[in-house]
Amino acid sequence: MLRLNPNLATTYNNRGNSKHEMGQHEAAIADYDKAIQLDPNYAVAYCNRGNAKYDMGQHEAAIADYEKAVQLDPNFAATYYNWGNAKRDIGHHEAAIADYDKAIQLDPNFAATYCNRGNAKHDKGQHEAAIADYDKAIQLDPNFALAYNNRGSVKQDMGQHQAAIADYDKAVQLDPNYTKAYYNRGIANAKLERVDELRQDLQKALLLAREDGDKDMEIEIERLLAGLEGLK
Repeated sequence: MLRLNPNLATTYNNRGNSKHEMGQHEAAIADYDKAIQLDPNYAVAYCNRGNAKYDMGQHEAAIADYEKAVQLDPNFAATYYNWGNAKRDIGHHEAAIADYDKAIQLDPNFAATYCNRGNAKHDKGQHEAAIADYDKAIQLDPNFALAYNNRGSVKQDMGQHQAAIADYDKAVQLDPNYTKAYYNRGIANAKLERVDELRQDLQKALLLAREDGDKDMEIEIERLLAGLEGLK
């Protein structure tokens, strides 16, 4: 297709998307660069290039691309969502929430936006507001394991350990390979002094962490399990 349409910006954008999905971020960025060169007003290409930069950890560069995308198309909900994610990652929680607000205004049925706005509110200690956002995300997508896990984390921070466990139960029911949910449920069980349940959850989380190659999680769980030796 590129041979037939060498100057078609959408073709470069689409090829960039394919490369991005395969983890070829730098190659994807090169294609988005070409798409933007051919069509400097191509908002989607700026947004997609921002996504590739974000996945490479280049948050400031990603934010610049999202800003340009919004200038070109102020009604593209996905850009505000991605912009909010990048801002939250660098600690700009209020700005992130404002972007999620705009994304929701433009697309009120995208569950992930509510979930991520809940994350930003949780970061700010706004527990009740965060739970309301997770509730909405789950209402929109009842199979959203991440939203259940994150809601559980807020309830756990509020000392509602049994309610947190119920959310973690649902998260692992929906995603039996959800390492963090097993880990979090284990910590909640620890708060309730349920040693057997704690050990079982940590052992499951350790198995999954090893399968995923998550060395940091593996080390943390091994440390906790070592502290349980001799306990009943």
